[in-house]
Order: sequence, then C-alpha cells, then structure tokens
Amino acid sequence: MDKYRCIVRYNHPKGIKDNDAPTSDYQIGIDNRKRMWELKKKIAEFLNLDEDTFLLRRGNRFSNEIRDLSTTISENSMINRGTLFLELGFPSGVDDFKLKFGIGDYS
Repeated sequence: MDKYRCIVRYNHPKGIKDNDAPTSDYQIGIDNRKRMWELKKKIAEFLNLDEDTFLLRRGNRFSNEIRDLSTTISENSMINRGTLFLELGFPSGVDDFKLKFGIGDYS
C-alpha cells in the first residue's frame, strides 16, 4: 500500500574521503514496515556489495550507526522519506561498542 511506502536515499560508500560531502545519488522505494536488514540487503544487492562490508548511519556520517537491523524502517524515523549514510567498515552488533581515541602531545 502507498500508505506504508517510503523513499530512502543513500550514498555509495566506496570513494568517500574524509573531507568529501557525500551525495545521496541513489534511492529505493520500500515498505516502511520492513526490517532494516531487508533494506540493507536490497541496497547491498543493488550496489553489488557484501552486507558485512558496510554500515548504516541515519542521516549523515556523524550520526549513530544503526546497529539493530531487526527494527523496522519506520522505527528508525523513516516514514515517508529518509536518508542513510553508508560507510565502509565492519558493522557493529547490538551489544558491541566502538571507541575512538587519539594520542596528542600536550607539551
């Protein structure tokens, strides 16, 4: 039904550099009652990528990773339109944590 159809825009994760502003050149129409893993699978098939080689972020590169792929698309605030940022890397599990830290010389 059109009532549940949403458009999700996303970028291609290959070729993104740190300073690049990625463009959401791709979009997919999908029922927002579907699970995030179903959306990720469709995106992976379209981009010819392995699902375990990229992660999903809601909106942009600075957003939190969507780790629980058993949630529905609508539960991730994508009801009519949404944007995902795809990033190359190993996806985190629901119970995993990633820490970023740096070492600096403060002398």
